[in-house]
Amino acid sequence: MVAERKKRIVEKLVNLINTYKVTGLLDMHKLPARQLMEIKKKLKGKAKILMVKKRLIKFALQKSGKKGIEKLYELIGHQPALLFTNENPFELARIIEKSKSPAFAKAGDIAPRDIYIKEGPTNLTPGPVIGELQRLKIPVRVDGNKLVVVKDTLVVKKGDSITKELADMLAKFDIRPVEIGLNLLAVHEDGTIYDNCLLYTSPS
Repeated sequence: MVAERKKRIVEKLVNLINTYKVTGLLDMHKLPARQLMEIKKKLKGKAKILMVKKRLIKFALQKSGKKGIEKLYELIGHQPALLFTNENPFELARIIEKSKSPAFAKAGDIAPRDIYIKEGPTNLTPGPVIGELQRLKIPVRVDGNKLVVVKDTLVVKKGDSITKELADMLAKFDIRPVEIGLNLLAVHEDGTIYDNCLLYTSPS
């Protein structure tokens, strides 16, 4: 029964791959269900998205017969999904990129850029938070019943992992350093694979 179900899924994927001009590979890692629904609404009529297990994606790509499409599997992410469309893939990439929104960091997130706590007054009041700031090497002083950051402070470099302690502190400063949304890894069109670097930088 399970094997028959998997076979039907693969057959469905192969049919979609061969029906649409463009097949895209997505990574849905850490994408909240609510935002996925919003993105699907924006893409309604333009693209179809299906979340599928890695192994079934591999079988479908191999079975489709489209030239070079099996190479998409080499770029597969943590939580893969396939996207099917007849739209211009570069325009679709721009729509997906614009649908991303800033979010608070979580422990283990990778900093997308150098992140600073800026000099100036805060909404934080003196108390245990002073010790938390000191552990993160963020210099502050007390001004009345509020804390003031003494100078711009680099708290994490681009590419480094964000700790839980730092993630909690960034939230207190209302800093949302990460973006959540669909991650379009690559697309296949007419025998060619376009990775996300090409998709997001091409002037097409």
